Amino acid sequence: MAGLRLTALFAISLFAQDPTSSDLDHLRQELQDTIQAGNLAKASEIAVKLDDGVQRQFRESLERDASQRVDQVLDWLPTGTDTLFVLQYPIVLHAQGSREITGEGPARQYAFDRLMALNHGDIYRRLEGKTVRLTAVGIRSNHHPRASGVSIIPATMPDADATYLYFFTEPVVEDILGEPDTSSNLGPMWRGTAEVDAGEPWTPGRRERAQREDSNWLAFPRPDLLVLCSRRETLAEVLQHIAGGTANKPDRPDRALPERLSIWQQVDRKAKFWALRRYSDSVAGGLSVRFDVDSGELDIRYLGGAATPPDLDSTMSQQFKATHMQNDVWQFESSTRERGDFPFHAAAAMLGFGVYR
Repeated sequence: MAGLRLTALFAISLFAQDPTSSDLDHLRQELQDTIQAGNLAKASEIAVKLDDGVQRQFRESLERDASQRVDQVLDWLPTGTDTLFVLQYPIVLHAQGSREITGEGPARQYAFDRLMALNHGDIYRRLEGKTVRLTAVGIRSNHHPRASGVSIIPATMPDADATYLYFFTEPVVEDILGEPDTSSNLGPMWRGTAEVDAGEPWTPGRRERAQREDSNWLAFPRPDLLVLCSRRETLAEVLQHIAGGTANKPDRPDRALPERLSIWQQVDRKAKFWALRRYSDSVAGGLSVRFDVDSGELDIRYLGGAATPPDLDSTMSQQFKATHMQNDVWQFESSTRERGDFPFHAAAAMLGFGVYR
């Protein structure tokens, strides 16, 4: 009985915020009447329907919110950004067991591996228990794939000009990161470092590769937003865009990944994970990725203006089903449930991403 009353009270508070939900409002009233009548069996059935409706409404609100946040991200990202990927589902940060993060899906690995590596994991531990509702990552000035094909060689990416934006469900006190390393008119900034591969050529018989220290910069421009950039200059540029309140003009010339790019037509912005990459300055070439984090289904769309598919090595061709669609779009389908994480890593490499360490 107490549980049913709590469900009813929660629904009342939700409807107070959203009075247009007439169907759920009817269920709420019916639940209250049934509880008062003492018909617990029927009340339990209604409570289940009400809970389903409330959860559906919550998911829809997150989708609307995610779309607005991504539009903001596109305004804030540095001019010349080539690649963007978005995770639009809640993720709770847990420091313990973080080395097993790949067990929760490859998409999460690419979103958090850099943050987890900084200061020997100290920054990530300070955010223990916080929930990130949306993650967006942009890369600027990627090396574009060969004109004759698509490179899928996995690589690290410490040298990439990368921007990570983490939107939290609740405000985070900025001093959670400790004393800032520097401050300016844009606010305090923190420096984080990690040991990464030095990029030296592989030598036969050598077990360990040389390491070097890599610096990254972080800031809280808003209480619910953490920005992490691979370069201090990039962080300053992003913070300037946020502070300046850049107008939401999807096709302005200097906007990151403007809407005029043809590849946007292949992007599914409702997916829990989606991404796109533009090739060169042309509006015609690009790549989109959709990944269902629940089913493991992966969909890649390659737009290159060619009647033949991009060159794929034998390993890649065995992992994907290729289909020639209209307007010279090539679709590549695979499943991480059936083939492990390799197809996702291949998609990430095609996007220009690599693991941080």
